[in-house]
Amino acid sequence: MKKINSVAIIGAGIAGLSCASVLQQAGIRVRVFEKSRGVGGRMSTRLSEDWECDHGAQYFTASDQRFAKTVAQWCSIGAAQVWNPRLAVLGGVRQTSPTQAVVRYVGTPRMTSPASAIVQSSALSTAIQTSSTVCEIYSRAASWALSLRESGEIDETFDHLVFAIPQPQVAALIKSQEVSWRGELNQVEMLPCWALMTQVESGAGPNFDAAFVNEGPLGWLCCNSSKPQRTGHETWIAHATTAWSQEHIEHASEPVQEILGAEFERVTGSRLRSARVHRWRYAQSLSALQGRYLLDDQRGLSACGDWANGDKVEGAWLSGYHLANALMR
Repeated sequence: MKKINSVAIIGAGIAGLSCASVLQQAGIRVRVFEKSRGVGGRMSTRLSEDWECDHGAQYFTASDQRFAKTVAQWCSIGAAQVWNPRLAVLGGVRQTSPTQAVVRYVGTPRMTSPASAIVQSSALSTAIQTSSTVCEIYSRAASWALSLRESGEIDETFDHLVFAIPQPQVAALIKSQEVSWRGELNQVEMLPCWALMTQVESGAGPNFDAAFVNEGPLGWLCCNSSKPQRTGHETWIAHATTAWSQEHIEHASEPVQEILGAEFERVTGSRLRSARVHRWRYAQSLSALQGRYLLDDQRGLSACGDWANGDKVEGAWLSGYHLANALMR
């Protein structure tokens, strides 16, 4: 592998930020391009005037010592905290009991906080360009150039490109490139998820804070207000199952909201005050890889993300971490 002095990272989710942080601390020039207005990817929070809701990743766990050390640092600065919800299983049988000893963490005061902590601790803020959608990549001699949908081709070139975005988006960007890991990438199938954010009327609600649902269109229910440091009107998040979401992924928001809202009221016994939905096209992987990352050192192209390393927040962070260390070698 040639010596790498500059890296462009496409995507500012946990994997991309983890990779960028390690590389920048090693003295490598890093630029991060993110199509959304902020960082964090699916570790996201929807904010309104009188409510807030984590509508992507709901919590995370830490089993790897390196990630556990990072989570401890987040907790020490107030960017994360242990969450101990009253858990339930509704309908059918769940093989893993939700009452077993699992330490669950959430970002505080919202789920985007760990991503912000990575940016601040690594002084990455000046290296991140948000609202910037990479739509094409070009080989320029021994380097790479990028074109943004919003502003066209940028002036900089880079020794290496890292794709820290969902698998279908990686496939679209490399479609005209020769890359050694295309076959592995094509093994991954990502599935969608409709998310329903609801504010409920005052009164008696269910006797749980979160629930795994094994019947009907909903797969997960959570009282967002039960998480530490959440403010505003009592808000719940409901995730539809991947099967239901896939069947209805191209449906308009209004009928989806009506169906999921009615199901939420039926399951919880609560009445909706207001609601809205969000469509996650690439929510999780049906067949996540276990290889940590994908790397073509000859071409200077690599990819990382939860889909490349087990499909969890911890897997995403480790995927970016291990890729960065491989690039430095």
